[in-house]
Amino acid sequence: MINVVEWTRLEPWRVARARTDRGETVIVKWMGPHSGRGTHTEAWRLRTEVAALRFLSEDLEMILAPRVLAEDLPAALLMRA
Repeated sequence: MINVVEWTRLEPWRVARARTDRGETVIVKWMGPHSGRGTHTEAWRLRTEVAALRFLSEDLEMILAPRVLAEDLPAALLMRA
């Protein structure tokens, strides 16, 4: 479990910079209502970002790439470091 102890929203986006109880700085993203513009839903974008981050950090073992710390795609949340 990852506990967030501090949270700063980066408006106007659905993104926040947070600090965990382990002292890590992380980025948290979430989805909102679909705006109706474009051809892809935000759910599609979030799933694609999770897959890309995992590919870079886990499959290619790129140590400089952000890594997925937690995800809850049904709840539309992603936390990365």
